[in-house]
This record gives sequence, C-alpha cells and structure tokens, in this order.
Amino acid sequence: MQNETLSDAELGAVTFNAGQPSIIADVSGKIIKVNQAFLSLSGFPAEMLIGSTLNDYYAEQEDSGFLNFFQSQRRVEPPPAGAIESYTGKTLRDTWQGQHLELVETLSFTPGQENAVGLYLISCQEIGGLIPKIVVANESDKSFRQLIESLPEAAVVLDGLHIDACNEQFARLVQRDKSELAGLTSTDLSMPLQHDGVNAVEKLDRILSALERGRLGTIEWLLQLPNGEPREVEVSFSGFDYYDRRLTFASVRDITDRKRMEIERQALLDELAQKEEMTRLATRAGGIVIWEADIQSNTMSWSDGASDLFGLSANKLPNTLKELRQFVFEDDLALLDSIIEDINAGRPFELENRFQRSDGELRWLRTQGEVECDSNEQPFLVRAAVSDISEYKKAQQEISRLAYYDPLTKLANRRLLLDRLHQYCAAAKRNKTSGVVFYLDLDRFKLLNDSLGHASGDILLIEVARRLLDVFRTDDTVARIGGDEFVVVVPVINGGMHMVVHKARVIADKLRATLATDYIINGLNYHMSSSIGLAVFPEDGDTAESVIQNADVAMYQAKKNGRNAVAFYSAEQQQDADRRVLIEQDLRQAIKHQQFELYYQPKVDSEGQPVGVEALIRWRHPQRGLVSPADFIGIAEESGLIVDVGQWVLEAACAQLRAWQERYLLSGDFNISINISPVQFRRKDFVTNIEGVIQGNGVAPGSVMLEITEGMLIEDIDDTVEKLNLLKQLGVKISIDDFGTGYSSLYYLKRLPLDEIKIDKTYVHNITNDKDDAAIVKTIMDIARHFGLEPVAEGVENKEQAAFLSDIGCQVFQGFLYSKPLPAEEFSAQYF
Repeated sequence: MQNETLSDAELGAVTFNAGQPSIIADVSGKIIKVNQAFLSLSGFPAEMLIGSTLNDYYAEQEDSGFLNFFQSQRRVEPPPAGAIESYTGKTLRDTWQGQHLELVETLSFTPGQENAVGLYLISCQEIGGLIPKIVVANESDKSFRQLIESLPEAAVVLDGLHIDACNEQFARLVQRDKSELAGLTSTDLSMPLQHDGVNAVEKLDRILSALERGRLGTIEWLLQLPNGEPREVEVSFSGFDYYDRRLTFASVRDITDRKRMEIERQALLDELAQKEEMTRLATRAGGIVIWEADIQSNTMSWSDGASDLFGLSANKLPNTLKELRQFVFEDDLALLDSIIEDINAGRPFELENRFQRSDGELRWLRTQGEVECDSNEQPFLVRAAVSDISEYKKAQQEISRLAYYDPLTKLANRRLLLDRLHQYCAAAKRNKTSGVVFYLDLDRFKLLNDSLGHASGDILLIEVARRLLDVFRTDDTVARIGGDEFVVVVPVINGGMHMVVHKARVIADKLRATLATDYIINGLNYHMSSSIGLAVFPEDGDTAESVIQNADVAMYQAKKNGRNAVAFYSAEQQQDADRRVLIEQDLRQAIKHQQFELYYQPKVDSEGQPVGVEALIRWRHPQRGLVSPADFIGIAEESGLIVDVGQWVLEAACAQLRAWQERYLLSGDFNISINISPVQFRRKDFVTNIEGVIQGNGVAPGSVMLEITEGMLIEDIDDTVEKLNLLKQLGVKISIDDFGTGYSSLYYLKRLPLDEIKIDKTYVHNITNDKDDAAIVKTIMDIARHFGLEPVAEGVENKEQAAFLSDIGCQVFQGFLYSKPLPAEEFSAQYF
C-alpha cells in the first residue's frame, strides 16, 4: 500500500479533528499549533504554549528519549520522503489548575515532500483512559503481562492481526480459555461481516493503517462467541512501541446490554405509536356508546354497551343531563359546565374527562356531540358518542415521558428545560422580575464512572437527582441535560439585584454542601463534589439558550477556581455575592464578640439645648475599622441577624440612658430614640420584649422613643395598630422616621397613636432654594399640628435652613449644624 504524505494543513486536520490532545511544531521544534483537546486537558491558554520549543516542553521530563529523538531528527541527511518516525513514552505534567497528569505521549516527525518542510506532531493520552500503563511496560516493578492482567476492563494486545497478550476479563468476554487465545488473529474472534457490512479483515486493516499514521480511535465491533452468537463491544485502539516491536493496545467494553436497551426503547416507542394509532382507529371504528337526551322531556337514553363501558347495570345509567355529573371525576366538573354552555347555545361539543368506576379504576372518556335546534334556534335534542380512551391517554403520557424526561433520573430533559425556560424568560421580562439558572457539573465523575463501572455511575446520578429535588421547590425545574451535567431553574427570586444575587448564592452553597455529602454505592462510601455556575435572567441573557450558555460559562469558571466552587456569570454579581457573604459571616462574629458601639446625635430646641438623643449603631470591625450602618444593616435584615443586632441596640441604649439619668440631672422630657427594624417589629413577642428591656434597665417608658418607618405602617395595618396601642399603654413614645418618603396616608395617621414626625433630610436639604421641597415641609408641619404631633427636622446643616424651619413653626432640630453623632463620653462632655 502506498504511504500517504501529509502536508502541514493535512496533518493539522488529521490531528485536530481526531479529538486527541495534540501539538504541532515546525522543523526547528517551535510549537505552532495546539488543538482544543489539549487545551481542555491541560487547562493552559494557547498563548502560553505557542512560540515555545520542544526543548522547553520536554526539559523537565525524566524520560530523555523525547529529546534524544528530537536531536536525532536534526541530522544533515534527511530520512526518505514520506517516512514517519516516532518515540512513545510516559510524561508527568501539571495542569493550569495545579492537578497532576500522568500521560503517554508520542513524538513523531513527518518529513516534507518536494519543497515542503517537515513537522513534529505530539499526541497525548491520559494514563487510565484509552491508553493504560501497559505502554510504559519497561517499569521494573511490573512485567508487561502483569500490567495487562491488572487492568479493570477487558484488554488485548495485538502484534499485527495476531493476539500477543490479553487478560482474563477479555477471555471471559469472548467465552474462551485464555490459553486458547494466544496466536489467534483478532478476526478469528470476530463476525465475518461487521455492522456496516464491511468484512472484518478489511476493516481491521484500515484501523491498523490509521494507527500507523498516529490516529487513535474508538469503534463498535462485533465479536463472535464459540456458539456463533454475536457480541457487541466498544473498542478503543492505540499504538505503542514495546522495545523493538510496534504493538496495538485495545481496550474492550461489552455494550451488548446497552445496545439491547436502545433497541428495546425504540421498539417501545414504535409500539406506543402503533397503540396510539390503533386507539384512534378503534375510536372511529367501534367500541363507541351513543346517548340521546330530549331536553323538552328531560329524558335520556343509551345504546348497547353503556353498562360495560361504565361498569354499571342499565337501571343505574343517568336518565337526565343533570345526572351526567356523576360520570365526571370531581376535578373535571368545570369542563362539564363549559359543555352545558355549548349545549344551551346549540353548539357542537367535545369533552375529555376522567370517570371513576365502582371498582375504583380511573378511566378516560372522550365525548363528542351535536345539538339539534328547532325553528326558533332553541335546542331540543342532544346526541353524543362516548368512547374509552384510557389506553390512548397512557400511550400519550408514556410518549411524553420519553420525549420530555430523562429515563435514568426521571428529571426533565433538555427539551422540557428549554421549553419552560423560554416561558420563564418571557415572564421575567414582562413582570420585571429576575430568575436564576444553576448549571452544575459533578467533579471527576468520569474517573468514578470508569473505575467502578457505568452501573455504579448510574446509581450515583440517581442519588444526585434525588438530592436536587430535596433542595429545590416543586415550582422550580430540575433537569439532567447529559452525562453528569444538571441544570436547575428558579423562575422568580424576589427583591432587587443585590437580594437576588445573595439569595442565589445561599441556595448554591446549600446545594453544593448537599451534593458533597458522601454517597453509598454497593456498600462503600464515595465523595463527590460539584462545580456550579449561576446566571441571572433576563440580566445575563433574555433567551433560554443564552442564559443556559452563560450559566455554563460560569460553571467552567467555578472549575477553574479549583472545583467544588460557585461562580456567577457576571463578575459584578460574583463580587457582590462574595462581599455580602463575608459581611454576613463577620456580622455573626460581631454579634458573638459584641463589636458594636452606639453613637448619639442630639435633638435640640431653638436655643440649641438637647431635648433628646437618637442612638445610632456603629460596627468596629477588627480589620476594617468603623463600619457605617449603610454597609451592613441591609444584609443583617436579609439574613435575619437584625433581630440579634436590634436587641443589642435596645439593651445598650436603655443601659446608657439609665447611666446618664443616675449621673446627670436630666429633664423629664429628655428621651432616647431607638430605630426599629421591620423584622423586629413583626415578631409576635415584640411588645413583650420592649417591656422586658425597659424594666430590666430601670428606665421610665416615657423616656424611650421607638422610631418606625412609613413602610411598616401599611404592612398588616391591624397588627401595627394593636402593637402600637400596647406600647402606648406601657408609656413608650412612637415616632415616624423619614416622614414623606414612604406610603403613609392621613387614614393611617388617624388610627395610629403617634407622638412625633421626623421630616426627612432630603426635603430639608433644599428647603431654602426649592419651592417644591419647601411646600412639602410646610404641608408636613400642617399635618403634625392637625394630629397633635411633634415635628422634628432631620439633616439641618446650616443656619438658613434652621431659620426657615423655625419661621414655619418647627422647634426641634437634628443635624450637623448642631452636632455629628458622638460616642457616649463625648456626648456627655458636650451636653451634660
């Protein structure tokens, strides 16, 4: 057979299209091409490899044969045109992510023809994959044949067409004694004609020829058992040098059962389709029961076969249209009501409903009918045909299951996932909401699947599916889209983007922890982690395809981050989620170690004398110093930690008030204002807790002012009124904070027992140069006077603002004009 000569482009096409990790270097040894399979295996970016040399590439390898081979090719006298020479050996390499790889590499040189220059080709395979450790059989601690015998799957080594060595697994696979196999040709064990109709000898010659050109491949092959029966196998071929011989290694996997299942599945689909067609024919051709109803006489009659259809005696069949209701399953009664409307309007009708027989069996019925009307277009006769379509419905459901659900895990498949996600994306854009796609991949699943076998891998996948269903809600879509890849869609997560990202991160971390719990497979424990990518829609993609693709990109980023990790598609979302997780973690430590402090800002009268004080929390972080409430209160509320933080503020503020009262002579009207979170206020024990804190610290209830926001007023107004009335009975004062920025109405103010209104600083800021803000403040002052409330102006920063407010009747002020928030000691020194 004439040797093929490959140009640079042809060699690149062969190597790169084969799917085997490969590198091409020019005649000087400079790397010029790296295919995607090698980049995926190593994790290195192409730019780090292209331009380096073979000397660099093999410099740290123990096997010096590669560099010796490279140097031997750089001789003055070139080898004959078209000749291919190569060297195969073992290498140890680190990936970009830091993992160690044990590889079998073949370095070959293809001289150029005529005016073309030669090229070097490096092809790699991970040991434990298609090429096992047999290819480096010169290791002293294991012999050549012991290595073959130790392989977990059936394996055979060919010298040309003849069997040179095999293991017991291969002997069992072909149902022959191992001693009988030595010297036989591989075609002696094969069906003469293979699946594609090609002669076995001719097909094997093609394979060996391709191996000589450096190609590796996996094919399906038909073996012949001693009884003449075929056995279908999947064979992975690879060539290697063993001392002075060129041998072929073949890893053989029995796929007879898999093929049988595929055939059976297709046969089931064909059978179901045939049943569906037969059911349609039966419905049209026979097995149909007819009923007639005379509307004027309110009577009904049935044809033969009705008793058999419904499992009832003739005297128990319905005698009127009204009695038909007993033939309809209760969940389908609304369908019957729509049919009655059609009858009354004289329209033809069709109904599919369920009927429960006396023996409890649930059957599906199809009713098709027409209505006859008189000359005045009034219905007087109804005639309908009823057929049992239960088998048809079962076939429909089975076809739907096969079409839309994964047969192994029973989860939704890619088709159903895309269908639902299209709807979710459209709804998110329409309703201005956000949802999240979680794309997860099991780390190193292939290794477990190859070492334990596909049956064990299937057990693990089924358990993963069960755990996913435990984590997510029934409204969420959980899908397996192939191999060890799963996608979950949460269609709606309420809140702004910060909240959506935070909640998604919490769900992802919970999911990652759930999947990382040990799996018990055949009585043994196995650990399996996962990498999870998240994409928010419609922000990260407004179509099903784009958002899944972006979640997939995020998942690969999680793998690059070291596996067992979570990553967002958007870098900003990732940073925000990480920041909020860190703050939440630090907040828990802050509560535990009491890292909070209270600062105090006075409320003063027109003379600048304090009439009260507002307690404002600060967080003294051990690394970041003093942290503003704006950076952590929102996260505390989202996580529920605000309850503990708020409790600390109540206790600390009341304790400080008691200390001031004991040390200084304070007026009876002097009070301390404490901000209350909506989360705190909605707790059932809120009023009881306030009473306990006040009594425990020995302060007068009238000296405590609780500040609530307008938004709290409209959430369950009855509960709000009840709690505020109980607080008033205790003697506690109530203030509405930031009045004018929320949703308060005069109706709420009329019902609530309030003492104070705080005018928000956003209106005070422009009060002297914005007539709209001035009008709003004047209106708030009028409302306060009408309801007998004390107005307090917040954010007063200059004398002009203070003068304006004083002129319209405001007498209590708060802001930097008078004092910034101060620690307790500084506040005492300045005002007491």
